[in-house]
Amino acid sequence: MRRVTTKKDLIESANTQYQKLIDLLNSISIEAVNKPFAFNVDERKEAHWKRDVFVHLYE
Repeated sequence: MRRVTTKKDLIESANTQYQKLIDLLNSISIEAVNKPFAFNVDERKEAHWKRDVFVHLYE
């Protein structure tokens, strides 16, 4: 991703990235959304940030 240099570019980039996020969230099935969230921290400790991000998005 290139670094933005103007306000117009920043807004355009933010809107594009936001739309990618919305598309990703909309691609998740209803079954997966309603499934209980597993808090398995034993798996890979360095991957905990993914869990944290999804929990914040879920809330």
